[in-house]
Amino acid sequence: MTFIKRTFGAAMAVCLLTMGLATGAHATTITVEMNFTLTHDTTFGPDAAGLDGALINFIAIFDGDDTYIDRFGQPAVAATSHLFTVSGASVAATNGTYQEANGISFFPNNGNFDGFFNGNGRGIFLPGIQTSSSGLSGGSFDDRAVGDSINASDFLGTFPSFRTNWRNVDAGYNSSDITISATSDDVAPVPLPAGLPLLLGALGVFGVARRYKHA
Repeated sequence: MTFIKRTFGAAMAVCLLTMGLATGAHATTITVEMNFTLTHDTTFGPDAAGLDGALINFIAIFDGDDTYIDRFGQPAVAATSHLFTVSGASVAATNGTYQEANGISFFPNNGNFDGFFNGNGRGIFLPGIQTSSSGLSGGSFDDRAVGDSINASDFLGTFPSFRTNWRNVDAGYNSSDITISATSDDVAPVPLPAGLPLLLGALGVFGVARRYKHA
C-alpha cells in the first residue's frame, strides 16, 4: 500500500503542478506601428540616398506588464524589440530593414519632443542611416508618471511632422502621411483540460500498481 500511495501521490503532484503552470501561463505584449512618407527638401542638399517618396515602417514591441521608469528625468519605457523598414527609395541599396544598436525607448512627457528615441535618450541612429537628433519626436501624447503601468492607449498620440536627416549627408526630408497604431495582444492561458492526460496517466499508474499488488 505504501508503494501505491507514493506512486499515486508523486503522479498527482506532477499532474497538478503541470496543470497549474499551464493555466497560469499569461503574457501581454503591446505592438506599436508607425508609418510615414519622406519628401526631399531641396534646400538641404541633394537626395543622394534616393529617399524622396520613400515609405518608412517602424514597429516596436513592448512588454505589456512594464511600468515607466525614470530616464534622464523623464518617464520612459524600453521596447523589447523593434524594426525599421525602408521601401520605395530610388536608390536600391537604401531599401531594407534596420535596427538601432542602443534599442528604442518611448518618452511620453518630453516637452516638445514626445516620442521615440534610442536607449540613451538620443536620436535614432541606424547602420548607414541617421535620423535627426530629436528621434521620431514632436508628437503629442498623454502625460504619464514614473511607476505607471503602460497601456496601448499611451502610444496613440499625434505626429504633425518631423524632419529626418538620412545617411549622414546634408540632405533633409520632411515626413508626411504619419500614422501610428498600438494594439495589445493578450496571450490567453492554456485551458485546464490540457492537464487531463497527466491525470489519466496518474490514475493508470495507480491501476497498474493495484494489479501488481494483487497478482
